[in-house]
Amino acid sequence: MPGVKDSSCSSHCFVVKKQTRVCGSDNNIYNNLCALDYQKCIDPTLTQLDEAACKKLLRGLRGQPALKEEATATDLQQYYNSRHDGS
Repeated sequence: MPGVKDSSCSSHCFVVKKQTRVCGSDNNIYNNLCALDYQKCIDPTLTQLDEAACKKLLRGLRGQPALKEEATATDLQQYYNSRHDGS
């Protein structure tokens, strides 16, 4: 069910200095693909926008808070680890 966090979504990603932001079909901009994947775990209907659509979204949101930051650094780290440890 979208918006309901299950136990498999409690994982995290590495936080790196240089991150490539990505846009989601929910019109949110995520700090990186891992943050989007974390949100997709909560809402499986979420998809990544292509580069052209993301640029359009960024232009439309200038001056507004646009980053989706619900997942903490610890959340993202654990999610990344769970995706890359073979489990």
